[in-house]
Amino acid sequence: MTKCKIETCEKPVRTRGWCNAHHLRYTRYGDPLAGNPPMYANPADAFAARTKPSGECLLWTGSLDGPGYGQLRISNRLVKAHRYAWEQARGPIPDGMYLDHTCWNKACVSLDHLRLATHGENVQNQARARKDNRSGYRGVYKKRNTYTARATKDGVTRSKGGFPTPEAAAVVAQQFREEMFGEFAGKG
Repeated sequence: MTKCKIETCEKPVRTRGWCNAHHLRYTRYGDPLAGNPPMYANPADAFAARTKPSGECLLWTGSLDGPGYGQLRISNRLVKAHRYAWEQARGPIPDGMYLDHTCWNKACVSLDHLRLATHGENVQNQARARKDNRSGYRGVYKKRNTYTARATKDGVTRSKGGFPTPEAAAVVAQQFREEMFGEFAGKG
């Protein structure tokens, strides 16, 4: 039986030369010798310990959910870190409203980068083209040998076509979004 490569450990190897416990610590904390994460007296202390400035953002360094939003455990319940930050500073989020990240960084918890938005506004403020868009530009679609600019609001699509390049169509698509959604138009 091969033993764990940590000198004081007598347990059998699982992977990378470590036993199960040391390998688990490595995958969770990046260090096979790391202890359990520190316990905090209250959610505010836990929140403060898991944020760090990065450029203009305040990034969440704790656990992230699948889409990349920070999450914090409060009273045995997972809470989105950006929602926690908002509610501590500005009160409850009204029913039917969402928090929109103006910086497009889901791990950001800076109040300067969060704003209230309806579902439609939150969806519109996207930083990229859809995955199925082959032009590479948001709201730009190839039609035969030209490109068309498109934007949709409340089920109504506006379009204008005949542009020789996707870049030219992207400018018009961005203008459509700005006319329809104002500050929630997002970037192309």
